[in-house]
Amino acid sequence: MKQIAAIFSKDVRHLWPEIAVSFALLVALVLEYPTTWRSGLSASAGFSSFALLAIGRLPQFLVVLIPISWWFLTARLIHTERLVGDTQFWLTRPYEWPKFLAAKLLFLACFICVPFLLSQGVLLGEAGFNPFPSTAAMLANLFAVTCILVLPLVTLSTVTSSFGKLVLVLLGVFLFFAAQVALLPSHSAGLPDPGLDVSFFIFFAGCVAAIVVQFAMRNLPLACLLIAAVPALLCILGLLPLDSTDRQFPEQSTGLPVKFAYVPSDTHQPAAIAATKSSDVVVMIPVEVSGIPEGEAVTIVSTRATIEAPTGGQWKSPWKSVGMDQKFRPGLFDSTQQFAMPRGIYDKLKGQPVRLHLSIAFELEHETSSTTMPLPDSDFAVNGLGICTPDSPWADGKIVVIHCRSAMRRPHLTYVSALWTEGDCVHPQSDAETWRGEGWSGSTDPDSWNFGLVSVWETYLNLSNSWGFTHSDRPPRSRHLCVGSPITFSRYEAVRQNQTSLAVDNFQLPELSHGGYRGNVAVHLR
Repeated sequence: MKQIAAIFSKDVRHLWPEIAVSFALLVALVLEYPTTWRSGLSASAGFSSFALLAIGRLPQFLVVLIPISWWFLTARLIHTERLVGDTQFWLTRPYEWPKFLAAKLLFLACFICVPFLLSQGVLLGEAGFNPFPSTAAMLANLFAVTCILVLPLVTLSTVTSSFGKLVLVLLGVFLFFAAQVALLPSHSAGLPDPGLDVSFFIFFAGCVAAIVVQFAMRNLPLACLLIAAVPALLCILGLLPLDSTDRQFPEQSTGLPVKFAYVPSDTHQPAAIAATKSSDVVVMIPVEVSGIPEGEAVTIVSTRATIEAPTGGQWKSPWKSVGMDQKFRPGLFDSTQQFAMPRGIYDKLKGQPVRLHLSIAFELEHETSSTTMPLPDSDFAVNGLGICTPDSPWADGKIVVIHCRSAMRRPHLTYVSALWTEGDCVHPQSDAETWRGEGWSGSTDPDSWNFGLVSVWETYLNLSNSWGFTHSDRPPRSRHLCVGSPITFSRYEAVRQNQTSLAVDNFQLPELSHGGYRGNVAVHLR
């Protein structure tokens, strides 16, 4: 213990400026980040536009600067007794490598992990939450942040002799993974994948093994080999077909009334658009959604297309996740589903009558509770959603948005309904003077806890019909919410996950449009 204490105290004396900078940035984050969820910053408060922009951006700058300060502190800590070479003074001292490593880990725990954990609890308290029920989530987040942000820097610092060489190695690592993302095929469908757990194990085990080898043996070639094995194994894993959509979303049973049908109309026809960021062609298909029972909702999670050519050939796309707006309640809806196919295959099949199979993976949710209340003029709590705030960022004080915050995780899936108005909130509004706004927030995934430097998850309730359109030659009018008007929150829980498919015979791929592809999916209510 004396040796650990001696190394630890020496590092503290030597690195106190780096420690002070890291602490200052973390304190600034705790003081400034709550301004992102506090309303009242408006031009009428005496702030210029530049000042408002600076105040709004400061928390985001701090979120970037804090990891940089950690990286610099970690590199300086390891390079103080660098493990590369044989001319370091500390080699003449009777250091035992387990105690040497323990002193470095104690330093990281005291000046990175503990302050970060305390800042998470303070932010939860500032947001109006009791931090103690979220202790397990905060510890899990601490472990994830340490493994992703700190552990790689410790590993690379053990095999470099200076900060400059470390920067060059980091640049090479960044370029490698950028090339991997660009070149390797993507199997992600926005769903939990067992490959993610395997990837994390490979990453964690490789980093820990390299660190132990350097501290115990100072064997630079072996440590570099272990580090190089990590991206190599991840590349191999990326080439494996690990998509778990078919397993997680079994075929729809006959007793489920939800129906998906290919129903083109004069205003809702198939379309093909050239993707702007690749050589693919994005094909959009009109799909009618119906048969959702009362008290239920459906979320389309991902889609996959299979095309059979008249000659007998077949092309199948990978599962592709869809946008967050693909949620439906009881009624009859027109939606647009899409898939991307290589330009060469599109050109080959265009003009031929093909058979299209569109597989749709969806989740059925059940409404568990519903609450209608008068809209308050200040913070109010909603079960499963968190603490919400009606926000009026402009000088006129009109409420145009509601933002909510939750502790350490996304809120539960919630359907929100309110009434917009264009008139005066002082006098009662008739039905003809109000417009219903609807929207969704949250997730049914119980494990979707927050990962990051901030323990408060923020969501904005984006309700439909927030703008009024009258004539094409007039600008749209902004609508607002009135204090005291009814607002409804309906909470949903996942019931089952299924997949279904619809087949279209003699389907003709639509003509290619070069208008550009923005990645948005249009959903229309009929």
